[in-house]
Amino acid sequence: MQEFGWPSGGLATTLSDLLKLDEALRSGKLMKRSTFEQMITKADVGSGTPGWFTHDAGGIKLVTKNGAGSMGFSSMYIFAPERGDSVIMIRNFAGKAAIQPPTNQIMAVVLGAKDIGRGATGDDEGQ
Repeated sequence: MQEFGWPSGGLATTLSDLLKLDEALRSGKLMKRSTFEQMITKADVGSGTPGWFTHDAGGIKLVTKNGAGSMGFSSMYIFAPERGDSVIMIRNFAGKAAIQPPTNQIMAVVLGAKDIGRGATGDDEGQ
């Protein structure tokens, strides 16, 4: 029997499913808009939100969620809730190459910005 690793939280998904999640979050199909806003609002304590991180990139609010598994799976989901722009990157790669920098670079292009910074999760060591 061959064994496979699982990404953080044991979630196995596809890019297609993540795009459906993105649409469901934005459209209000998954939860009420007020719940969504609470979910992406920075908490009074700690560095982030309930499971999400927020970051200001030149006046544009960005929300990120990353994930990594011990067997080389990693993911990064970054979106600008007020603009409707998202970048989702998933990867099966056993190396230590970070996934956040290329995701941030793609989002910078989408936003027409030179740089969006390191993001709310800082560096992604262990990704």
